[in-house]
Amino acid sequence: MSRLNIERTRERSSGRSEERGARLYDDVFAQHCERVAYELLHEEMPLGHAWRDVAVRASARTLSLTGRVPSFYLKALLQSRLGRAFPDLEIENRVAVVDARGFGEPASGED
Repeated sequence: MSRLNIERTRERSSGRSEERGARLYDDVFAQHCERVAYELLHEEMPLGHAWRDVAVRASARTLSLTGRVPSFYLKALLQSRLGRAFPDLEIENRVAVVDARGFGEPASGED
């Protein structure tokens, strides 16, 4: 293999390892954000039970919230708390507001 081919091979493999390293960093960062978000939500003793049906997924730039809560106030509070904890991430709030009695019906304001 000529010297030029060796250099080109090194450049290509170096670029691939940098991409893998960046992906690994993004995955570790996302896992850390998810763990911190769950800790923030569940350490709140008076309201921690309200978020038991909420799932948090993180990516490099987005924190996605899914699940259900019993009131619009709790949905807004959830987004506000996580928004302050993660100011550099976009919060994607897909949490549904359901009847507080737990029947799973949409709240009367959503009909």
